[in-house]
Amino acid sequence: LAIVAAVVLAAGAYRATLWSVAHANTYLAGRYKSVQKVYAKDTAAPKDTMAGKLPSYQPEKVWLVEQGDGFERYSNGARVINSHAIENRPRRYVAFKPGAAVSAGEPQSNPVGIVYHTSESDLLPFIEGNSDSIENRSKNVLDYVRKNKSYNYIIDRFGQVYSVVRDGDTAYHAGNSVWSDGSVTYVGLNESFIGVCFETKANVGESGEQLTEAQVLAGRLLTQVLRSRYQLDDANCVTHGLVSVNPSNMRIAFHSDWAHGFPFEAMGLSDKYKVAPASVGELGFAYDDDVVEKIGGRLWPGVAAAEAEFERRAAEANTRSVDLRKLMRSVYRERMELQGALQHGGQNTEVSSQGADK
Repeated sequence: LAIVAAVVLAAGAYRATLWSVAHANTYLAGRYKSVQKVYAKDTAAPKDTMAGKLPSYQPEKVWLVEQGDGFERYSNGARVINSHAIENRPRRYVAFKPGAAVSAGEPQSNPVGIVYHTSESDLLPFIEGNSDSIENRSKNVLDYVRKNKSYNYIIDRFGQVYSVVRDGDTAYHAGNSVWSDGSVTYVGLNESFIGVCFETKANVGESGEQLTEAQVLAGRLLTQVLRSRYQLDDANCVTHGLVSVNPSNMRIAFHSDWAHGFPFEAMGLSDKYKVAPASVGELGFAYDDDVVEKIGGRLWPGVAAAEAEFERRAAEANTRSVDLRKLMRSVYRERMELQGALQHGGQNTEVSSQGADK
């Protein structure tokens, strides 16, 4: 309870100061610097890291405490405003076996992960004199997101968490996208992943100020709530820039929000920038100079590992990389066709992929 109280007080005593993502983890570590590991079961983070100094995430410690008129309150201090929640079409998707357009099981309807986004809306300087204007802009963003059913949640600059599209329904947040947890691969993540958007921009210029203190705290608490509610694996909590693809030219990072700089550690998550993306390592998506320039002139570390994996697979198959890439493009298309059939009531979940590109 002391830990929860500390988080709540931190949010309540929030000062009008801006944070850069680079300082997010440092702040949280300092806030809890006197707190030791609370739950013995948590051994994921080494004790000598900043994450090891934070209160550890335990699913059984997060539950719904109160469901009031237009809001929900949770045991970890999270508060979700649900008075704006809307419905869309129900989720329906399949996971795929690595390297083929063959489903790994029956169609599913519960979310399996989270994709984090930026709103890319205009930002005013975060100062007390702009309070009313900031709030008005946040309301406009919320209205736009509701109208377009863009995300399941949005976190405004004051750290208020709004439920938009209900969890059980699809929000149009990820578009063409690919992610793997290491055992199965997901495509078209609108159907399978919850979309969480921070009201901010991917490129904030020289200031480097992306998230407010309240947003970091709210994002961490919301992540805990969603992971507990749906038993979401850490491996499936990722950012839009790392999953987005362009099938027309087989390039990665079609959308580039959080291609760099997301505070995974502050959210209680492992660093997905180190993970080899399945879009590259499994399906052969690539990049060019335009992609690199768009994401700030450098790729995230996982891309190099994924490229090496794809080359290894080609060598093992005794084929050229270009030919394997052509085959995997066909696999991706067949997967998307199957996903589309499910959304329109299709029942056939056994699709095999053989041969060359269509």
